[in-house]
Amino acid sequence: MCSAIPKSEASLVGLVSGDLLGIDIVVTIAIIVFALLVSTFTLTMGLSVVGHRRDTEQAAVVAEVRDGLLERLSRDRPGWEEWVDTLDEPREEVLLDHLETYLDMLVGRDHERLLELAETLDLYERARLSIETGDTFDRCRALRWLDIMDMSIDPGWLLPRISTARIEREAAAPVLRRHPDGHQLALSLLLEGEYLTGHGMETLYQLIADDPTPTVEHLHEIESTELLSQVLLVLAARPSSDEEPPIEPLTELYGHADERIRARTCLVLGTFAWHEDLKESIDIDALLDDSPEVRIATYRMLARWRDEIARHHLRTALDEETDRRAKIVLVRSLLQHGRRGDRFALAGLVDENLLTWARLEGVASERRDPLL
Repeated sequence: MCSAIPKSEASLVGLVSGDLLGIDIVVTIAIIVFALLVSTFTLTMGLSVVGHRRDTEQAAVVAEVRDGLLERLSRDRPGWEEWVDTLDEPREEVLLDHLETYLDMLVGRDHERLLELAETLDLYERARLSIETGDTFDRCRALRWLDIMDMSIDPGWLLPRISTARIEREAAAPVLRRHPDGHQLALSLLLEGEYLTGHGMETLYQLIADDPTPTVEHLHEIESTELLSQVLLVLAARPSSDEEPPIEPLTELYGHADERIRARTCLVLGTFAWHEDLKESIDIDALLDDSPEVRIATYRMLARWRDEIARHHLRTALDEETDRRAKIVLVRSLLQHGRRGDRFALAGLVDENLLTWARLEGVASERRDPLL
């Protein structure tokens, strides 16, 4: 008959068994954690090696296609068809990326040769197919290709196939601009909605450079203040042309409730320096009693007019202007006016610090993007 284990000994056995059991668990967990760390390290290193190899191979493909494109571009006979036939799908995608960049960048003989490559790749028909069957991204990409390929497209075919999304309208406008009947349609696409993106403003600038009159005649139809402000800013940056737009739609904006519209109207009309009827129809005193932003634009307008009436208004305003930024622009406008004597007279009328800031403002305005 087995004797019973004393109570003290039983407690000791339980304690030892519990400790041993705890050690086993700790060791097991440590082994699992170590295995996970090794697996993670191995997987990370493997992915890194694979990624490095993929990037190296991709870089080699990019260099191969780019060098091939540039080398053939310098030949008398590029042989586009023979080369394109040798390209697999990844290489053709790389070629399309480079072709898009170079078509947009190069001009003259190189541009013409790249258009031949685009024709070899059948990009015109591929673009039309993307417009007809693709989504917004596909249509915008296709319209971008048509634009850089200098392609025109029938408005009657294109307009039903683009959505009302702003990004599609702005992508379609430069393509429509190239069509004989597309100028007005392109302008209508841009002047709908609440505002323009940077791309839309660039396209509008091209339309205004072609002929500013349709844009000016549409000003009264623009309901969005933000959009109207952008259009006026582009008009103010328009290049000089023999054909000047009508004045009346612009002078009507002097009564607009938004001071930005009144100010930017002054910037636009500053480009009409030669127009005597305009100078007689504008109430300069009312503009100089307006907000600082409108006064600043008026000073810039008078600086561009460069006549005695403009100079008189600028000299008179010098005694009355209280806004510091407006006064800096006012002094700069007098310096721009073209009279050497003004430089000496101003030195006695305003402090040297203000003259310094006026000269700096002139340097900044020369470097500033006119559309910003």
